[in-house]
Amino acid sequence: MPFYGGPEREHTSRVSCRQREREKQASCGAGSPMWDSIQGSWDHDLSQRDLTFSAAFKKPTFQHQLPAVGYRTSSFASTASSLSQCLSVSVLKLLISRLLGSERFLNTVLEEVFILFLKGYTASIWESSIIQPSVIRIFHFSVMILPKKMKPPLFLISQMAIFALFLHLYGHNSNSPSTTEEPKPMHVLVLSSWRSGSSFVGQLFGQHPDVFYLMEPAWHIWMTFTHSTAWRLQMAVRDLIRAIFLCDMSVFDAYMKPGPRRQSSLFQWENSRALCSPPACNIFSRDMIIPRAHCKLLCSQQPFEVVEKACRSYSHVVLKEVRFFNLQMLYPLLRDPSLNLRIVHLVRDPRAVFRSREHTTEELMIDSRIVLGQHWEKLKKEDQPYYMMQVICQSQLEIYKAVQSLPKALRERYMLIRYEDLVRNPIARTAQIYEYVRLKFLPHLQTWVYNITRGEGMGNHAFHTNARNALNVSQAWRWTLPYEKVSRLQKVCSDTMTLLGYQLVRSEQEQRNLSLDLLST
Repeated sequence: MPFYGGPEREHTSRVSCRQREREKQASCGAGSPMWDSIQGSWDHDLSQRDLTFSAAFKKPTFQHQLPAVGYRTSSFASTASSLSQCLSVSVLKLLISRLLGSERFLNTVLEEVFILFLKGYTASIWESSIIQPSVIRIFHFSVMILPKKMKPPLFLISQMAIFALFLHLYGHNSNSPSTTEEPKPMHVLVLSSWRSGSSFVGQLFGQHPDVFYLMEPAWHIWMTFTHSTAWRLQMAVRDLIRAIFLCDMSVFDAYMKPGPRRQSSLFQWENSRALCSPPACNIFSRDMIIPRAHCKLLCSQQPFEVVEKACRSYSHVVLKEVRFFNLQMLYPLLRDPSLNLRIVHLVRDPRAVFRSREHTTEELMIDSRIVLGQHWEKLKKEDQPYYMMQVICQSQLEIYKAVQSLPKALRERYMLIRYEDLVRNPIARTAQIYEYVRLKFLPHLQTWVYNITRGEGMGNHAFHTNARNALNVSQAWRWTLPYEKVSRLQKVCSDTMTLLGYQLVRSEQEQRNLSLDLLST
C-alpha cells in the first residue's frame, strides 16, 4: 500500500528519512564533533565536582554532594539540550535493533542514560526534558515510519522498554550509597545550675545505651582560667560544647596538660557509661547499668583517643553543663545546621539549691569565685552565698524569658523541667524527656529510675548520684534551713520563684508545714 500518497512520495520520504538519520548519526555519534563537545563538557563538569569512578564497576563515588537540578550552570544546560537530541537518535536506533533481535538494546540504553543519572538528573528525569523528547520521538517513529501492522507491536514494546528503563533508574537511585544519608545524631544540652539535680538528670541520659554522655566539660576551661570571669569565658565554653557535639575531642588540647592523656583525664569521666563500655572499654556491655566505682576501677587506663571513637558510635550526644548564664550565647548552636540541638532546661527551688550549696561550699569555691569575679573579695563571707544565688536565679529567669521570644521552630527545641516534678513522678517525667529527645524508655532503665529515686540517702556529695529518697531530698530545706535565711533568699529570688511556680512562705509555720504544697502547676 502506498505510504504518504504514492510510490514517488514514498521513495522520496524514505530517502530523506535515511539521509536525516545518517546526518544525525554523523553529528551525534561517538567520535563526531558534537559528541566530542558533549563528552568534553561532561568531563569538565565531573572534574569540577570531584566525581571518581571505580574501574571495576563504573560506580560513582561522590566526594561532595552534587547540587540540585535547579542549580546547573548555563553551559551544562546547553550541553544537556544537545545531549537530548543525540540520546533521542540513540534510543530510536537501539529500539529498532531490539526489534531485529539485538541483545544489547536495554544495556546500551541504560549505559547512555546512566551518565545522566550520574549528573544528578534522576530526581526529575522525566521533567528535565532529556528523556521526554526521546519518548516522543519513539512514538512519532511508530506512527510515521512503520506500516500499520507494525504499529501495535512497536507501541507495546516501546512502552515496555521505557517502563523497564525507569524501573532500573529508580531502583539504582534508591539503592545508591551516594544518595542515602545517615541520620544526623541528636544533640542534647542539659542546661542547669549547681546543686539543681543536674547530675541525676545527666545520669538519666548517661545510662541509656544509645547515648554518649559527658558531664560538665566546660569545667576544664574554668579550671584553666581560674582568675577569669564567667562572662569572659562563655564564648570559649560555647565553642567547646559545639566541638564535642561534633565529636571533635581535639578541642581539649588547649585545656589539658601536654603529653599522653587517658580518657580518665576528663572531668567526672566515670559518670559516662559510654566511656565504660565498647568501643571505649570492653569490660562492660552497652546495655548494662554501670556503677561509677566499677568503671573508675576497670576502665581508667584507656587512651584518650577512644573518647572520640566512642562519641561517633552513638545516635545521641548529651552534655550536661552548668556554666551558661543566658540563652543568647546558645543562639548560634540552635541555628547551626550541623547540629540537631535540643535543650533540656532543669530548674529547682532556689531554697533547696541554697540548702544543698551550704553542704558543698568547698567543692564549689572556685566556681563561685569565677561567677562573682571582682565582687568576691569585696563581699562579706556571710553575704557571698546570697549574691551567688542572686546570679543563679537571675540567669534562670533570663533563660526562660528568652525562650518565649524565640521563633516557634526554635522554641520547640527547648524543654523546661522542674526537679520537683521529676522526683514526684520519676517514671512518667523520664518518659516525657526520653520522648522529647527520641529515646526509648527501656524496661531495665525504668527499673533503675524507680530504684534510684526510692533509696534512703540524702545525697550530700557534690557530684555523686546514688540511691536516695528524691522526694525527701527536694523538701529537706523546709526542716533544715532557718526561716531567717529562707526569708532573705526569697527576697533575692522572688521573681524567678514566682515565674517558675515556687510559692513563697510567709512564716516559719508555713515552712515547716509539709502538708502545704509549695509547687504551683
